[in-house]
Amino acid sequence: MRHAGLESLRNNIQRRVASLQTAVRAGLQAATEATYERTLPVVPVDTGALLKSAEQTVEDVGTTDAVAALSYGGESAPYAGAVHEDARLAHGSVFNAKYAEQIKAGQTHARKETEAFQYLRTPLFELLNDGDLPRIVSEAARNAIS
Repeated sequence: MRHAGLESLRNNIQRRVASLQTAVRAGLQAATEATYERTLPVVPVDTGALLKSAEQTVEDVGTTDAVAALSYGGESAPYAGAVHEDARLAHGSVFNAKYAEQIKAGQTHARKETEAFQYLRTPLFELLNDGDLPRIVSEAARNAIS
């Protein structure tokens, strides 16, 4: 009788762990997607390769943890780090003002006014500072196990 009780308890714990894994993964996926959506207006676009290089991943780590990542770059846009970090590069309205003559002559195209360096960091910090990211994670996790 005791053995059956322990077996039942073990099975119940395993089901709960699996449920938590699902919740953690769903929460992180929602956070990654929200961050990605927030980056779209600010990612600098010249050829479109940088924008298209976005990659979202959520990977399980251990039995109850997971790691989420959103990145731009890779082989198709190896310059992503420089574009993200170099504040000296002109983006958005600054680019448009600096290259107004070339834009007018058709030598290049105007950029979205909102394009900026730190196109990944800034949206992420905005989501964190506004309290949106924890809320998004919590809601997605709750919905996944409801």
